[in-house]
Amino acid sequence: MSFARCYANLAKCLFQQNKYEEAAKYWSKSKCVWICNDFQLYCSEIAKCIMSIGDCLYELSKYAEAKEQYQLELEVRKQLSEDESKDADVASCLDNIAHCHFDLENYSDSFDMFEKAKTIWEGAADLSRTPDIAMCNIMRDKCLHEMQKLRLNG
Repeated sequence: MSFARCYANLAKCLFQQNKYEEAAKYWSKSKCVWICNDFQLYCSEIAKCIMSIGDCLYELSKYAEAKEQYQLELEVRKQLSEDESKDADVASCLDNIAHCHFDLENYSDSFDMFEKAKTIWEGAADLSRTPDIAMCNIMRDKCLHEMQKLRLNG
């Protein structure tokens, strides 16, 4: 497990230096070490690695690939969750997927994902999530605006 943490720490440093491709490689190595040790025991660490790979791909403007990683993370987070409808980690995954959809110009899917994330954060009644809820509202409005533009131009 110390190798997994070393890889993760190296990946964090590379990410902070905007070396996203290299960071993604080390997140992948960290994920593999966690999986080889015990998937069930280290599910949370594996989910963090998958999210971080998605973050690297997102920063590289590889939105479709990032979305795949975030969707994989969502599946792992759902396994960990006692109640998905109140799980901030599940909401964060949905939010990340929504941003990918937005950047891929899938505004309807983006709107739906932002709505789901917002609903979870509101249901959790966690005041620290107020900025996330506000950002979901802003992004939902942007989605609506973009969908209207498409209808008018289409």
